[in-house]
Amino acid sequence: MDVVITDHMMPDISGVDLLEKLKSSHPYIGRILITGCSDISIVIEAINRCEVFRFLTKPWVKDDLIETILTSHEQSQEKQKENLKATKLTETNQQLEFMIRQKLIS
Repeated sequence: MDVVITDHMMPDISGVDLLEKLKSSHPYIGRILITGCSDISIVIEAINRCEVFRFLTKPWVKDDLIETILTSHEQSQEKQKENLKATKLTETNQQLEFMIRQKLIS
């Protein structure tokens, strides 16, 4: 999954709580929150706790939703690529350090 879209008001868990859990377990997933509530504190909470990509109000506009999904997907892919590059760089550095230590010991 690259993008998650959730409503804020759900029976067992709020959208903010769900996105916060996903953020910790899957940090590169795009997070989109939709709500019919006009309470600005929900928006602030979603930004601060979940780092939502976008917050959409109901009724949402189809073209806006599609554009939001596509843009969030692109951003998610870029974050994953950056993380992979950083991981490979760290692994390469560790391998080089190991090789240097081996040369110094022998």
